[in-house]
Amino acid sequence: MAAGSSSTVVSQGRIHDETTHIVMYVFFSLALYNVGELACHIAVTFKRLRGLYCWSFLVSTAGIALNAVGFLLRAVGHPRLSSYAYTALGIAGWAAMVTGQSLVLYSRLHIVLLRERLVRGILIMIVVNAVWLLVPITVLLFLCNLQPPRRAARFQAPYFVFERIQLTVFFVQEVVISALYIRETYRILRSYRGLVGVNRRTMWHVILINLVIIALDVSILVLQYTDHYDLQTAWKPFAYSVKLKMEFSVLNRLVELSQSSVEPKAVQQQQQQQQQPPRTDASAEASTAASTAGESRIEAPPNVLQLEKSQLQV
Repeated sequence: MAAGSSSTVVSQGRIHDETTHIVMYVFFSLALYNVGELACHIAVTFKRLRGLYCWSFLVSTAGIALNAVGFLLRAVGHPRLSSYAYTALGIAGWAAMVTGQSLVLYSRLHIVLLRERLVRGILIMIVVNAVWLLVPITVLLFLCNLQPPRRAARFQAPYFVFERIQLTVFFVQEVVISALYIRETYRILRSYRGLVGVNRRTMWHVILINLVIIALDVSILVLQYTDHYDLQTAWKPFAYSVKLKMEFSVLNRLVELSQSSVEPKAVQQQQQQQQQPPRTDASAEASTAASTAGESRIEAPPNVLQLEKSQLQV
């Protein structure tokens, strides 16, 4: 959803620029293709539909599909199809897409951030922004589709203003969450030198993914403020589908990190204990103390390693 400088900001007019049409169809098609991939990921990964991560991922994926279909129907502009129909699809998809995406980010923030009050504050921010931004923009968008068009004209100016406000606030919201991931992950990398090999690459992957997420959010905002409304309505569901796919990539890497850091280490310690000859109590205590001291230097942060596989598949 974005403001535009022409009458195409509302859902009543057919888009006449053929080049714009083609580009929009490409982005809509790619977004729906990614939705199909995400649906397959959901079916394979989530054994049971429960947990905030699972449901927020499911809602955001459905939102992408609804938003893409709604604005695709608007682009086609069939005369027998009521503008209220694809307006409802588009705005419902936008609400599910943007709020679901933020909840996906929030739902795994505790993996790298142990400050409970800050994590709770992020949730409050998401809920408050969803209420005070999505309700007014929904009302204004339907008012912009009143018939005849002259009745809707007086609502376009406030819609333009509030549209830019809500997209900017959602941009800031997602940047804040991604910035927390980047900061906390970088802090982990600096504090725990024992993170090497695939574990260290995983943490850098988390940082890289969140930088790409911010870049995609910037691209949406650029289209918003350059008045490319039609292109933005097609680019946005595609961008959000890419972000969700990358979220799955991050989750898979964190699963690998938890498994490679916890399970193999426990097996290795058990094998070493079986191979070592019996020792006196004094030597056993000294060995245990040395082992504990060594582990404290090389282990990854507990909040990363305590991520269990069972938690990730619910």
